[in-house]
Amino acid sequence: MLYAVIMAGGTGTRFWPLSTKSRPKQFISLDHGGKSLLRLTFERIKDTVAPQRIYVVTSAMQRDMTAKELPELSLENIFAEPVARNTAAAIGYAVVRIAREDPQSGFLVLPSDHLIEDKDKFIAAITAGAQVAAKTDSIVTLGIAPTSPSTAYGYIKKGAKHAEIGGVEVFEADEFKEKPDRATAKQYLDSGEYVWNSGMFVFKNTGFLAAMEKHLPKHHEALRKIQGSILSREEETVTVKEYYALEPISIDYGILEKAENVKMVESKFDWKDVGSWSSLEEVLDKDGDNNAAKGDNVLLGAKDNVIVSEGGVIAAVGVEGLVIVHTPKATLVCRKEDAEKVREVVEKLKEKGLEQYL
Repeated sequence: MLYAVIMAGGTGTRFWPLSTKSRPKQFISLDHGGKSLLRLTFERIKDTVAPQRIYVVTSAMQRDMTAKELPELSLENIFAEPVARNTAAAIGYAVVRIAREDPQSGFLVLPSDHLIEDKDKFIAAITAGAQVAAKTDSIVTLGIAPTSPSTAYGYIKKGAKHAEIGGVEVFEADEFKEKPDRATAKQYLDSGEYVWNSGMFVFKNTGFLAAMEKHLPKHHEALRKIQGSILSREEETVTVKEYYALEPISIDYGILEKAENVKMVESKFDWKDVGSWSSLEEVLDKDGDNNAAKGDNVLLGAKDNVIVSEGGVIAAVGVEGLVIVHTPKATLVCRKEDAEKVREVVEKLKEKGLEQYL
C-alpha cells in the first residue's frame, strides 16, 4: 500500500518577512487560486493516494494550522516532531509510525513548498517510481530535467537506464552533487547527464530502513525505540528523549549520497522549488519591464525586480535587480543575488532580541 508523507515543518526563514513563526512559508498563497503551498501539495496527490493514507510531518506549533489547512485529514495523520532534526529524522519518524501498522507500506515523500503545473506527468513519474521501488526495494528519487544552469539546486548524475514505464525513464543514480557554481552547472546542463535533485522520493519502508540502518545507525536505533513505544505510557517520554539526541542531517547527505540501491526517475513536468525570494521570478506574473510583482505597487522606471506587498503599497522608482517585500511588521530590500542571505537577517534579528518581528 502506498502512503504519502508531506514534509511541512519548516519555518521558511528565506521567505522572511512574509514567512513568520505564526505563518510559515507552506501556509502562504502565491495566487494559485488563493491556495497555500501546502494545500496545493495535498490536492496534487489526493486523487492518487487516498486522504486516509496521506500524512504530514510538522512541528507541534504548526499542527493546528496544518489541521485547519487540510480538514480532510484526521489529526492522527498529522505527526508533530518534538524538535526539528532535518529530513532524515522527519521522514524516518513517519516511516516507523506507519510501518508499525502496515509492514508492507510504500512511501511517496514530498516537500510542501513545490509548484507543479503538469499534474498528469507528475502522477506518471511517481507511479513509475512506486513500481520500481516495489520491485527492487530501491530508494527512487525524482529528478527534474534541467532547463537552465541553475545554482539553486543539487544535481544527480544519471547512470545506466533501468526501465521505461508508461513513457517514463528510470535510471541508476550514479552520483549526487551539491549545489554547483554557475560554470559547473553549465557543464552539467551541456553534458545532458545530470538532472536537478527535486527532494521527492518513493520507496518501500524495508528499503529505506535498511539503508538508514547501514548509513545512519544511530537514527535507526532511535526511531526503532520510538516505534516500539507507540501506544505505551512511555511513548511521549521515549520520543522526546530519542529525538532530541539525534544529529540534524538531511536524507540526501545521510543516506542517498552513500546508499548503493538508489534509482532516479527523470521527470518532465514543470517544477518550481519556491526556495527563496529570487525564485518568485519564475512563479509570479511579470510586467513589461520584467518585474515579478504581487500586491499593490506603483513602478516607475523599475526593471527586473521581485516586489511583494502585503498590507501596504510599494512605490519603486528607477531601481533594478532588487527584492522588495513589505508586510505590516517588516520590510526587506536586497539585491536578487543576495536573496539567500535572508536567513542571516533572521539570525541577526534573534541576536538583537527582535524576535517579535519573526
